Amino acid sequence: MKNDLFSKRKNVPRAVRKKGGLVLSLALLISSFSYTAAAGQGLAGQQAPEFALTTLAGKSLVLKQSLTKPIYLKFWATWCSYCEEEMPHLQQVQDLYGEQLDVVAVNVGMNDSIARVNKFMEKRRLSVPVSFDAAGELVEKFHVTGTPQHILIDKNGKIIHRSALITDDLQQKILNVIKD
Repeated sequence: MKNDLFSKRKNVPRAVRKKGGLVLSLALLISSFSYTAAAGQGLAGQQAPEFALTTLAGKSLVLKQSLTKPIYLKFWATWCSYCEEEMPHLQQVQDLYGEQLDVVAVNVGMNDSIARVNKFMEKRRLSVPVSFDAAGELVEKFHVTGTPQHILIDKNGKIIHRSALITDDLQQKILNVIKD
């Protein structure tokens, strides 16, 4: 299988260079890296907390019932430039492995709306399932302190990867978890 799941990114995403976005994006990224480093990958290696979510299209995903295949959650926001830069990757994972892996883009809901999320997805022609975490329940359960945040859960409900950005390690773990 061709290993081109992750394309090379520019050193600085175009969206980050926009006035006003740089400070917020860097603060969230530093916060996310700080949490991950301080918590030793957070929940990685532990059982995922029980959760249930519903996508904007009405599909339900409940951890206990969904363990027939791995789950890839990406926590994001429409105003997060790194999240925007990474969305084509998430779409590619969905397109390539959607039958073998439940992929869900979990919008953190902070300073966002369902209308804004729908507009974001339509404008970019993205079809990745999206959940809107308006009350912050998933954010709290997974201890998400910044966006983006990538969490990969295996068929046993164990968190096998957590990172702030797309990494080569995430790519390899996605490939490994769908083979198992």
